Amino acid sequence: MTMKPIFEGWRRFINEADVVPFPSKATAGKTMDIPLTGKQALELENFVNQFGGASIMPFLEPVASEEPLKMVAEQEEEEEKKPTRLTTRIPKDDPRTIGDLTPKEFEEGNYVLKVDENISMYFAEMIGELKQVGDAVEQAKSWYYDVNDIVKSVAKDENEHVLFAALLAAFSHNTDFYRNLLEAIFALRAYQFDMAENKECLKQYIRSIKGHKVDAKFGKLKLTNFALNILDPTFAEKQVNSWNSTMDRWMFRAFYPNLPESDIKKLVGKNIVYIYLARKLADESRNFNMAPHQLQAVLWVAIMYKQRGRIDTLAPLLLKMKNKFMTDVDGLEVELSDVESLTKVVPDIFKSIQNTGDLRGSIKKVSSDNKNLALQDFEDRVDNIRGDECDPEKLNLYYVLENYVGMRIDKKKNMRNIFLRAMEGGWNMENGVKFFSDLVNLQVKKASEIIP
Repeated sequence: MTMKPIFEGWRRFINEADVVPFPSKATAGKTMDIPLTGKQALELENFVNQFGGASIMPFLEPVASEEPLKMVAEQEEEEEKKPTRLTTRIPKDDPRTIGDLTPKEFEEGNYVLKVDENISMYFAEMIGELKQVGDAVEQAKSWYYDVNDIVKSVAKDENEHVLFAALLAAFSHNTDFYRNLLEAIFALRAYQFDMAENKECLKQYIRSIKGHKVDAKFGKLKLTNFALNILDPTFAEKQVNSWNSTMDRWMFRAFYPNLPESDIKKLVGKNIVYIYLARKLADESRNFNMAPHQLQAVLWVAIMYKQRGRIDTLAPLLLKMKNKFMTDVDGLEVELSDVESLTKVVPDIFKSIQNTGDLRGSIKKVSSDNKNLALQDFEDRVDNIRGDECDPEKLNLYYVLENYVGMRIDKKKNMRNIFLRAMEGGWNMENGVKFFSDLVNLQVKKASEIIP
């Protein structure tokens, strides 16, 4: 960026109507407080960053004054006039759907609990704190792209690319990403072995899995958007697809930082709130010069760091995986920032699993002692089954889904039809993106009929 646009932006900042003029004299020995609006704070932050300066957000503090107190009193008076219950249905004479509403229309229609007007400043403060930790912000921004590279490195073709992305999304439900990634790796490898050795028996097993009542379903909005973000992270870069972002419980906490956890839990299951927050995120992403899914990933890492003090970017996770599975000790000394090198860990682990014995051994390596005893009992029983007839318990995929994958009922239900289509080579990037984006649109349409 040249100096001219930088100083033009600074001039606009100075000329804003809400800027409080400097006093003519400062009292000796005392600091002078300069009130800033949330927008001004963001512009000042961006201006300082252009010159390589550190974030100013940790140094800003809310200042109490008579005027804000008056505004709070007025706000409480206005809230008393509003209905205590949220609107549960779009009026019949309104031709719009929930998918047509802007964040402002969500709020004015009383469909949702309004996000605080100063949320931009709260986000900027969290991101400012994260900037103090190496290149954590840049790693978070590239999270979906790095995971997409992992998917490409493991999948044989576009059919398996869609399958692996779907596995990662389906298995993410209430599961940390380390375990999530391992479950998906083992499931895909098991699927490949069974496809090569016992395809018809595999098909019988998958068909026996209880699926959703309708074929066109894949969990809720979070799982569907997550699959799409992983499958093709460039999809969400387009303005028309700015709705495509993954909003889990941590993102709800980020948007409602003062809400009790009991209330957050109630909001998470409501599609109407998800759709509203996804649109709010798209608006906020423009303030931070990111695509919505990039800002989502950054905020997710930032709030995790703020509340739990840990950096959940991809590099530490992959390093943990490398230390667990790779035996080339000389290659373990990899910098946490070297994500490009670490993404090679997954295909290396994948290739190291050459047969059923390797698969079982890898699963045991990440299982507890009690779990290993149960796995060994299962293996001893199954290995004694004689005959060539189809027995699902002999399948590698059965071993993974029934003995290793957590919360397997929901996860199997979401994957049933994905597996069956993959077995016929029916997936490619184009129809995979269309499948998941159509599912999102279908869920948005249903949310318009009755708001839960």
